[in-house]
Amino acid sequence: RGVDIRYFKKSISRSNFFRFENLKRYLPNLKSMDEFWGENWLDLQNLTLSVTTEKETIVEDFSAMEKLKIVDNFFNLLAAQIKAGYRKARGTNRFIGYPITEYLVDYRKRIPNYDTAKQSGSFIEQKV
Repeated sequence: RGVDIRYFKKSISRSNFFRFENLKRYLPNLKSMDEFWGENWLDLQNLTLSVTTEKETIVEDFSAMEKLKIVDNFFNLLAAQIKAGYRKARGTNRFIGYPITEYLVDYRKRIPNYDTAKQSGSFIEQKV
């Protein structure tokens, strides 16, 4: 037996990131919050949270506030991962190749052919 689903719902209700309108922007294929809870996204029925403690502890040993804090940390990490994987523009799977010569052209660099040591007063003779 794990953490009750009420802790997950409480934690999500406290977070502005996990509002449906905001989640829809990051996860455009999401249809509803029930789907977000379901097996295609969070899969709360099979979700396992691991916590490092000083001594061996079972879920029932944690207080309600500690359980909520653990779930809050989980959702904060999840929000950071969703934001990190977010791309504003979505491309297609189709690749169209164009010849590189259409985009790159040769260029010429002009180097003046004169010696500065032999310059006379104000007139500079150049050979190009």
